Amino acid sequence: MSHLIIKFMGITQDDRVIIERASNNLRPLEFRTLEIEPLTAVYREKGLKALEEELLWLFFQGIWQQHHDGRFARAIEHYGQAEQVDSHSEYLRCSEDDAYRKQRMKYIADNYLQNINIE
Repeated sequence: MSHLIIKFMGITQDDRVIIERASNNLRPLEFRTLEIEPLTAVYREKGLKALEEELLWLFFQGIWQQHHDGRFARAIEHYGQAEQVDSHSEYLRCSEDDAYRKQRMKYIADNYLQNINIE
């Protein structure tokens, strides 16, 4: 299954969400930096917590994978282990029920996602 390898995620001074990414099925890996406009909209309209929840969902689905062991991948892994979650059935339920997905991603963010320092 194709996915994006995420090397860097950040927020610019003008509140744009940018990522440095490469497709896993192209060799050699060519990392490119670009704005993700739907995530920028989430961040500008709803804030950092909502952005983190959306990012968790992208990693939970396997669409995005972190280049190194990052905080989103760790949060998903710790959640699955601690809660003994069947990831496939959890994925299906989240895919079918938007309210449940939002509640689950909020729960993971609140309980398993390490905080970042913003200076």
